[in-house]
Amino acid sequence: MAVQGAHLTSTVSHEDDTPSIFEVLAQESLVHTLRPTLHHLLRILAERNPDCYGSLYSYCDEMYLGLQFILENYYLKHHMPSFLINVNSVYKNNLAVCSVQVLVPYLKNKCDAFYEQLSASSEVHYRDQRQQIRNFSMKRLLCQAFLGAYPVLHVIWEATMFGYQMAYIFGKSRYHTPFLKWAGVILQNISEQDTTQNKIIQWSFHNKTWRENIFQIGSWFMNGLAITLSMGLSVGVFFLQFLEWWYASDQKTRSLTALPNPPPPQPLSVTKPVLHTLCPLCQRVRNNDTVLAVSGFVFCYSCISKHISDKDCCPITKYPATSDHLVRLYLPDSQ
Repeated sequence: MAVQGAHLTSTVSHEDDTPSIFEVLAQESLVHTLRPTLHHLLRILAERNPDCYGSLYSYCDEMYLGLQFILENYYLKHHMPSFLINVNSVYKNNLAVCSVQVLVPYLKNKCDAFYEQLSASSEVHYRDQRQQIRNFSMKRLLCQAFLGAYPVLHVIWEATMFGYQMAYIFGKSRYHTPFLKWAGVILQNISEQDTTQNKIIQWSFHNKTWRENIFQIGSWFMNGLAITLSMGLSVGVFFLQFLEWWYASDQKTRSLTALPNPPPPQPLSVTKPVLHTLCPLCQRVRNNDTVLAVSGFVFCYSCISKHISDKDCCPITKYPATSDHLVRLYLPDSQ
C-alpha cells in the first residue's frame, strides 16, 4: 500500500519538479505551529514578569510578523527560496512571495481575532445595546455589518483555498493558493544548479565603499539573526511544543479543590430571588441561563460574565471564580 501511495504521489505531482501536496501542506502546518509557540512563550513570560514582558505579549502578532519578514527577506536575498519553503527543500521564484507569505496570514489572523472579540462583546453587552447605538451609531453599524458579513467571507475563503488545493492535487493548476497565482509565484524543487548559483550570489560582496560597508554591517547582523533562527528552528519548535504540552497537562490536572480555602461565610450581599426563574443580579427573568460551577447559582450570561470580569468571585457566596467556571444552559422553551 505504501508503494502504491508513492506511485500515486509521483503521478499527481507535475512533471516540472513541482513539489507534492504533502510537502506544501507540511510547510503550511509549520507556519501554524510557529505562531502558537511564540504566543505561548510570550504568555508564560508575561505571567512571570508582567512589568517587563506584558507589552511584548500585547504585540505578539507584530513580533511574529517582523521575525518572519526577516527570515523571508534573508532567504530571498541570499538563497532565493523562501525560508519556510526552504525547510522542505522547495523554492519560489518571485520576490512577491515575501508579502504573500507574511502579510496575508497576518491580516487573516487579525480579522479572526477581531471577529471573536466583537462576538463576545456583543453578547456580554446585549442589555446596553440601545445606549451603544445612540452613542456610537456609525461604529456600531459597521461592527454589526462585519459580524454579519465575515462568516460568509470566511466560508468563501476556505472554499477557494480548498478548490485550489484540489486543482493542485490533480495537476489542473500549478498554484495551490490564489495568492501565489496573483503574485506569479511557482513552486519548484531545488536542484544542484540552484544551490551552486545561490552560493555564488551569497558570497559576491566585494569592492564596496565605506558607506556601503557600514550599511552591510547592519545587513550582516540581520542575516546572522536569520541564520540563528533558522538553525535553531527544529530544536526550538520541539522545545516550545513540549512546554505547551506540559503546561496544558498541568492545567488539566487542576480542579476546584486546588483553589485556596475561601474565608468564613459572610452575609449574602445579593438577595436570592424568590422565583427560580429570576436572576440574582438583575432580579429579572433570566436571559441566556448560565450556571456558575463554583456555587451552583444560575444567572443571566451577560450579568454574571460582567461580574466575574470585575470581581473574580461568585456574587452570592464570594467563592473565587473565573470565566472558565461559566456553563451555559440550554433549557426547553416551556421552562
